[in-house]
Amino acid sequence: MSQLVPLLTKLKESGADRIFLAPGEVGYAFTGDARRAIDGGALNAGMLLEAIAEVLSHDELRDLPGNRPRIVRHEHGGEGFVLEIVRQSGGIGLGIRYASVRPVRTPTFREAPSRDSVQESPKDSVEPPPPEVPVEKPRSISRRKMPAVRTDKRTIRIELDDEGNPVDSVAVDVEPAPPPRMTPAERKAAAKPPAGLQAIETKRLLRPIPTGPSEPEPLRVEPSMTTESETAATSRAQQILQTMLGLDPLADLPRTGWLMRGVRPCESIADHSFGVTFLAMLFVDAIRAEGDTIDGESTLRMALVHDAAEARTGDVPMPNKTALMSEALHALESTLIAELLPPRQQAEWNDVDAGESMEARVVKAADKAQMMIKALAYERQKRGQLDEFWTNPANFDDRGVAVARELFVALAAAAGREVPRRLM
Repeated sequence: MSQLVPLLTKLKESGADRIFLAPGEVGYAFTGDARRAIDGGALNAGMLLEAIAEVLSHDELRDLPGNRPRIVRHEHGGEGFVLEIVRQSGGIGLGIRYASVRPVRTPTFREAPSRDSVQESPKDSVEPPPPEVPVEKPRSISRRKMPAVRTDKRTIRIELDDEGNPVDSVAVDVEPAPPPRMTPAERKAAAKPPAGLQAIETKRLLRPIPTGPSEPEPLRVEPSMTTESETAATSRAQQILQTMLGLDPLADLPRTGWLMRGVRPCESIADHSFGVTFLAMLFVDAIRAEGDTIDGESTLRMALVHDAAEARTGDVPMPNKTALMSEALHALESTLIAELLPPRQQAEWNDVDAGESMEARVVKAADKAQMMIKALAYERQKRGQLDEFWTNPANFDDRGVAVARELFVALAAAAGREVPRRLM
């Protein structure tokens, strides 16, 4: 069943010019500059994503820019609609308005006045010419050339007006001539520039001054002196910068599951990734204390990148995922990871996604445990309706990690609840 039709119906029922819908948020209807909330509560993030997937492919959704909306024209039931799909901090939002035909502006031409409509003025009535406005003549400047100042590379000739102010300067090539024989006193006197004139040196003139009537030479580009090591360092730095800028939205994107249950504000995806990484570190220490071997560095690296794809997709909460949506979302995330992360981090994301190694299972268990720890913290702050978190067995999946299983039991006891029996 199409998920887009109910959203189009919301526009019709609202009687507004347009509506805007965001995941986990209350929709708004706009009529002119007035805004009002749409009845029905917060919008289901999964349904909104499925509706958008009906008009945008996975590639188009992946390449959705963050600075401007993607405009899609859609027709349903003989009516035209304009969909504005935009990436924002809380996920992907959708604006819907009616499609309107732009009025065609017909050029208007002014008809030339007919001969009858033109009244001939009497021959004797001649308009006097406008009075002449006196124009101040520019001050005449008599240029006098100062002696040229010879430098190491060019000669600069400065022209002064009668008052001694510089008017123009010209750089000219002077062919070196054999120096005449001079006495030491003559050489010392010749080295001093004329009084009132300072020597000017042009260290590099990329456009030489032509000496004849021919066209000037084109601008020359100096060859780069960058070494191979400097080029490699620049490329490496650019890759690191690109990776960090690509992951930067994780600090602003909220965990949508908390928003849907009334926790506002809530932790971001970056907050969650930090909590998972720290918890995975504690799990590694506990496993080693039992005498077992585990690669701690690999575990922490997996924990840091396990939600990297959500920098582009946003957080899609688990209860809203259907089998079809999960498959499409996983394919999209695999494509995005290849764009967001360097090759080594891509391999680590694939490892934790497969969830087969001991290190990957520890990260998977820490992912669930961090979520339940946050649920306990929000409950103690009396924020949101979180009862369903404690009744869902999937939220207590320890992945066979003993320390994670013990933590889930302690969590449930602290909340005054029990771990769902199916996973005990």
